[in-house]
Amino acid sequence: MKNKEYNEKIFERVNNFKRMERLQDFIISNRELNEIIKLHQTTTWERPFKNKIFSDELLHWLSLAENVSSYPLVVEETVELSSHYTDLPKNKTSHKHFNDDYAFEYNQFSNILFNSFGKREDGHRNYASAGGLYPITPLLIVIDIKSLPFLKEPGVYIYDSSDHQLLLLTKFTTEKINAYKDCLMFDEDEVPKLAMAYMVDIGKSITKYKNRGYRHALIEVGLMAQSFRNELWKYDNLGECCWSGFNDNRLAFNLGLSPRLAPIIMMQWFGAVR
Repeated sequence: MKNKEYNEKIFERVNNFKRMERLQDFIISNRELNEIIKLHQTTTWERPFKNKIFSDELLHWLSLAENVSSYPLVVEETVELSSHYTDLPKNKTSHKHFNDDYAFEYNQFSNILFNSFGKREDGHRNYASAGGLYPITPLLIVIDIKSLPFLKEPGVYIYDSSDHQLLLLTKFTTEKINAYKDCLMFDEDEVPKLAMAYMVDIGKSITKYKNRGYRHALIEVGLMAQSFRNELWKYDNLGECCWSGFNDNRLAFNLGLSPRLAPIIMMQWFGAVR
């Protein structure tokens, strides 16, 4: 009986998705969609380090600009604030190095995903989405199941926020793992074993708000990453690092996605901090 109910639910969801796509094609023109896709493509990277985008002038500018806030230099008044504050624990900063021997518990990881991205009974999630559209899909990337021993296969998993389950999108073979690593601009010895990747449905994101919807999608990715970060920080030993250093189109293709219509906006390494 459960299988029948589940199949009926999937059938209804697929039909709704098809109806949504047909209406979407009617509401937004190809010209409008292509404008946003072209805009997105201008932000993508292919071989930034080989193309020497980091010139001497840029490196000098970085030495002046990094970790400096941008605000007007002329103000009317200065209000001093208390200097009493608490230093952040060591895991509450960005990390690229994780303990590969650490294994998440099933309930622990389930709670982290649901609290970060799960759909509650009222339809909302732990982050805001313009118009309640939620055009961003979180993907779990696993190149070694040692850290998630309840999984059977390494690969790319869709997190289904409605039914709170993982759906295997692309199974990783050794060849695919190597191809995945080649998409990343990672200058360390070992690529982290776990990552979240945030995929945007460009068509869905712009149907209601047009060009502004793309801005909303980028904001939503940041909110989702912070939601995930906050959940990891509830554990003293867990941490993460947001990452955009990848070959955009090759990565999307490698993960089983359409680089044109469903690109990856950002990645987020995570695990137990060394």
